[in-house]
Amino acid sequence: MTAGVKSIPRHNGELSAQPVSLVAPGLVPTSNSTVSRRTMIATLVTAMVPVAGTSVVPTKMVETEASQQPPEPPLVVDTDLVAENPELLALGVQLEEMFASYQAAAARLCEARISAAKHWPARPPAAIVVATAQQRRAFAGCFEQACGFDGERLYRSAAGPDGKVYEDALQLNLLRSDRLRERLADLRGFPEEWEGNKQAWLDEQIDLQARLGAAERYEAACEYAMEISGIAAARKWVQDLAQGLHLKLFDIRQYVPRTMGGLLIFARAVAAYDEAQANSQSGGERAGGLILGSELAEAVLRIAGTRR
Repeated sequence: MTAGVKSIPRHNGELSAQPVSLVAPGLVPTSNSTVSRRTMIATLVTAMVPVAGTSVVPTKMVETEASQQPPEPPLVVDTDLVAENPELLALGVQLEEMFASYQAAAARLCEARISAAKHWPARPPAAIVVATAQQRRAFAGCFEQACGFDGERLYRSAAGPDGKVYEDALQLNLLRSDRLRERLADLRGFPEEWEGNKQAWLDEQIDLQARLGAAERYEAACEYAMEISGIAAARKWVQDLAQGLHLKLFDIRQYVPRTMGGLLIFARAVAAYDEAQANSQSGGERAGGLILGSELAEAVLRIAGTRR
């Protein structure tokens, strides 16, 4: 018999040569002649994985025959002794309800955007587009950069020196009907300034009147798209809920999670706002998740047992 190996009786009375150091109490030998290292490690890891909120003492490895000494029972800790803060759990419920409302609002906003895009004018009339330096001087104070139905600034294509057309190269500046209306009223109110050049005065009125009509029709079409889609109300709803999720992070931050359940509430809050922050009132990245970032990391390490 090989040194360092003991004979362990099988159930049928035969002998099986197995290294004693690899046989844990309570482990039934497999049909193979020896226990593999992978089997041993898997058994030990399974025995040593702690349950969330509890501590488990693994069974000691005993270098004796399994039939001579029963396995040592594990130490069981009452999980009721480690309970999560009920106020944190209540915040978790509120968070889920708020996030569900946010998702419904975000879906409604998506529908509103599709409707607004469908009814939004394809392009503004050329009469109200301010494209050249001469037009910018002539209509100074009467135009501004156009915005889309989602509040985004609009741009227009332009030809480069190489002859190629580049999309969204320049600002899309449009004449505003309210400002054109004021200019037309000023023009008609001071005819004496055009003394001796009445025809030019009339031509200027005709040009302004035509541009004013084009601006009014374009703006009316945009307003119709906004109204029929309900995008303004949908955006306000989703922004308010996104802001509420942001504020909820500060409420959750006041508590220290004790269990895996509390830890998941922290993680859920970070993930929820990460999805919602694009629709927050200020838009874009607000680093909202960082409000709980360090607390979440500390809680993970503490519950994992690597930090007190």
